Amino acid sequence: MYDFQKISLNKLLPILSLIIITLAIVLRFNFQFINWSFNGDEVNLGLDILNHNYGNLFKPFQSRQSAPPLFLLLEKLFSEVAKPFISLKIITFLASCISVFLFNRILKLSFGTMTQIVLLSMFCFNPFILSNSLTLKQYSLDLMMSLIAVNYFISNQKFYKTFLFFSVFCLVSNVGLFFSAAFFIFISTNFLWNSSEKELVFEVKLKKMLPYLLAPLPYLLFFLWFINQPGADNMKNYMMNYWTGSFMPLNLSIFKWLALQTKVLYVFFFSTYWFIGIPMLVLFLTSAYLVFQNRQQIFQQRKYGVITLYFITVLVHLFLSVLKMYPFSDRLFLYMAPGIYLILGVGVDYIIKFKRDGWKIKVFRCLYFIIPISAIVLYFTYLPKRSNHVYGIIELINSTDKTVVFTPKAKQRSLQWLAFTKYYDEDYSKLIRTKVEGIHNNTSENILVSVQSVKFGHTLKYSNPEPEITQLIEENKIVLIQRIEGYAIYEFKNN
Repeated sequence: MYDFQKISLNKLLPILSLIIITLAIVLRFNFQFINWSFNGDEVNLGLDILNHNYGNLFKPFQSRQSAPPLFLLLEKLFSEVAKPFISLKIITFLASCISVFLFNRILKLSFGTMTQIVLLSMFCFNPFILSNSLTLKQYSLDLMMSLIAVNYFISNQKFYKTFLFFSVFCLVSNVGLFFSAAFFIFISTNFLWNSSEKELVFEVKLKKMLPYLLAPLPYLLFFLWFINQPGADNMKNYMMNYWTGSFMPLNLSIFKWLALQTKVLYVFFFSTYWFIGIPMLVLFLTSAYLVFQNRQQIFQQRKYGVITLYFITVLVHLFLSVLKMYPFSDRLFLYMAPGIYLILGVGVDYIIKFKRDGWKIKVFRCLYFIIPISAIVLYFTYLPKRSNHVYGIIELINSTDKTVVFTPKAKQRSLQWLAFTKYYDEDYSKLIRTKVEGIHNNTSENILVSVQSVKFGHTLKYSNPEPEITQLIEENKIVLIQRIEGYAIYEFKNN
């Protein structure tokens, strides 16, 4: 009976894995093409991609948005396929879906089926991974290209194939520079650590390391050209100011900075619910200790080698953050996800294979399976909502007889969205006719639309109201009547 049950379970788990992957793709398709939206940064970058020709695409944008050159080129090419709200989402959608299959491949080569199911579920349904891999930025390509690297280039490939891949990686994603450095350090360490590798002649060692040294050169040449273009200094100053809190300080405030970044990592990869997140964190720390104990297996077992590569990459990222060359912030953590969950998997696998038996051990195993499964379920209670729901604003204009008044920021943001998506000309005309002047002298016949973003998380957290809205609230002239994702709608009180 036991063997029959074991055989049935072994057949069931691959089917379950297929169901998880299918649901992940359906969820991504719905998020990207059915229940779609673009936030402010995406709209600004999208307008730059659409309004610049191929020759000017790689020069600094006046909007001060930026992205790697090959990413911009790919998006420009795809923008010709259909309307922007479809065409500009194709690359990130494909990259997000391909990442699921690439991560699943690593899991199959590293863990037993039960551990695969747990880790695959967490990767597929994590809202941080979902939302940030589907935004009009290079983050999904950060994730996909890093997974290709650790899947197919951890064992040394041919010189030209390695050079070509990592050159493309650097041009399509800034994270490619980190991984080029990480692979170089990883291979160099292998030569020092592994006795069989020590015997290789210098020419052979150089041939294995050289592709990772040369691959960033095309990007670095582009970067040297880019920083000498008109507007580059303005963009640099803006970025330095915008990302100020994301650069690691080298004074006593480093402890506060590290605590903040640890909290962000904890929330995004484990849970915003402390009763789930804390046990997950304990499991992660235990898993990290087990990885350290097995450090001698780094060059023998693929999973430890992949984990090490991600660890080195994060160290390179932190080093560049200290130099104020690349920020260390939440949206930029996406590429770390496979490494985080692989470390977690070492602990889960250890619990499953723990040889001691008894009711206490069985309860312990059940608890540690309930914890990640609960985290997966709870993820759906704080999936991020659309932060720029212009559809709802248009519906509001159509549904009321009152005059709709916009704050300047709300009107500009909505008009940019419609101009970028090229959705409906009549909607653009409706918005053009709405008022922005005379906000402080309106009557109860008017409705006021302002910008107020919903922050990430399962609790209701909103950005601060616009200054003019704060003033009207303090003067007791307006009252909040509803929220449309990304906007707060007020009604003027009777005098």
